[in-house]
Amino acid sequence: MSDAEIRRTRILWGSGIALLAVLLTLDLVLGHDAHFKHADVTIDTWPLFYPIYGFLSCFLLLLLARTVGIMLLRKDSYYDGQ
Repeated sequence: MSDAEIRRTRILWGSGIALLAVLLTLDLVLGHDAHFKHADVTIDTWPLFYPIYGFLSCFLLLLLARTVGIMLLRKDSYYDGQ
């Protein structure tokens, strides 16, 4: 990689981390309304609930996709003539 590419990569990573820090700080500062008040469930008002929920959802989807990919994997000779 050239120096320009390395610099651009570092700028993009730094910008992404800075944006993540700002969004997490805003999530801690701003209050949330409970969406399930009628069921007496207030878990969605906890600090950092939505970032943690989003991260865990993406992680579980990646595990599911990897599992399905492994299950559908075929040998290299699968399409060879029999």
